[in-house]
Amino acid sequence: MNSAPPVFTTIVSAFVLAIVCGRWWLVNETLSDRVINRALTWDIGAVAGYAAVAGIGYPDVGQRVFMAIGFLTLSNTCGFIALLGGADQRTTWQRQRAYDSVAASAGVLVLLCAVAGEAGLFPAAMRAVDWDGLLWVAVDVLLIAIAVALGRACIRELRTAAATTGETLTYWALLAVACYTVCASAYRTLHTVSGASPRDLGAAWAVGSFAMLALLAALISMPLVSAVLVRAGLDRESRWCRRLHPLWHDLTTAVPEVVLPPDREDRRGSSARLYRMTVEIRDALLHLKQYVPDPSAAGTSDLRAYARDIAAAARLKRHGTPPANPGRAVQFPAGDRTTELSNLLALSRAWVADRSR
Repeated sequence: MNSAPPVFTTIVSAFVLAIVCGRWWLVNETLSDRVINRALTWDIGAVAGYAAVAGIGYPDVGQRVFMAIGFLTLSNTCGFIALLGGADQRTTWQRQRAYDSVAASAGVLVLLCAVAGEAGLFPAAMRAVDWDGLLWVAVDVLLIAIAVALGRACIRELRTAAATTGETLTYWALLAVACYTVCASAYRTLHTVSGASPRDLGAAWAVGSFAMLALLAALISMPLVSAVLVRAGLDRESRWCRRLHPLWHDLTTAVPEVVLPPDREDRRGSSARLYRMTVEIRDALLHLKQYVPDPSAAGTSDLRAYARDIAAAARLKRHGTPPANPGRAVQFPAGDRTTELSNLLALSRAWVADRSR
């Protein structure tokens, strides 16, 4: 770890830290999101622990601190891969507590050995066995197992015909990370077994490890980018909501009874807001059809004429005028949800244009 350029590791760590903070704030709803956030948090904690201990003059102990905290990163990574592999979500936290207990126990053991070695305790036992090498081999074997499981999950998802382009690219990138992890861990194991120090792999391997961390952080930042766009109102659904708002506002003002009551179980977001707006607009149009004053306009496909008819009906409704043609429908183009939304957006444009005249 100390072979990588400090500037590079600082930039990557700051990048990952920013993503972690953003994900805890905006992307923390599903079980997978929470497990990923926990794994990233422990990873940043491991880097911070190493920097703090090495900064006061104990780089060897810092390596052990990095590894001890990193075990919790691995345990949460195992939890994510289990979910990706279709494990029962109802037992997620029970399963995760078991993983974390094993990781925490191993971490405490590593820290105790590090303190004992630094204090000069049990020198004969410390010299008899290469504890550092054994520990890194065990970690590398676990990393290979995790990477293989991740790679198999990615290959399975890539074979799914329903995967979108974005999902396909994500799974290919995760597969590349898994392949790199297998190669790097296998190389370090062979390097360690040959008698060399597992911490002296050179700057290239250290930079590669941080580059993979940056790639992983970039991949899991995509939901964060989407959440930021939604929060800023720049996503596609929010733009559609803004375009429908003039029509929705005028219609729900004329027919307030169509406004749906707030549902505490509804997830807040632009998609839910768009769905409610389209439902309320459609209900208002169905209600106002009986107020359309000109029966000759029935069956029109001219959105301008339709908008004028509905505007006149809304005025009559607001003024308390009884229905002129109860039960008569003005034919508005219908279809599936996508077609309906397209028609409502076109009607909103016609509505705004007619209102501005």
